[in-house]
Amino acid sequence: MTERFLSALKAKQSERPISSLVPVRRLVTIRGRRLEDKEAIWRVHSSATKNTCNSNYLEEQIQGWTDLLEPEHYQEAIQKLLDSPSSTNKMVK
Repeated sequence: MTERFLSALKAKQSERPISSLVPVRRLVTIRGRRLEDKEAIWRVHSSATKNTCNSNYLEEQIQGWTDLLEPEHYQEAIQKLLDSPSSTNKMVK
């Protein structure tokens, strides 16, 4: 069984293009925050709360937390950061 598995694995690896075997380094540019990001931030935060807390908290507790989250709260927070004189992140247009 082990021989068959290794043989199948080798066959599968030979099907992959060479480029998938060579590590590729890519530069990533992280843009500054935007007011329009509020919906996406809200969705990610809500999803993360629901998915990471579900093994330790009751569904009702999690629902109570996520019900408090609204996109407008993120807009207020982003705006405060953008308006802050010490902010290194300026408004991205």
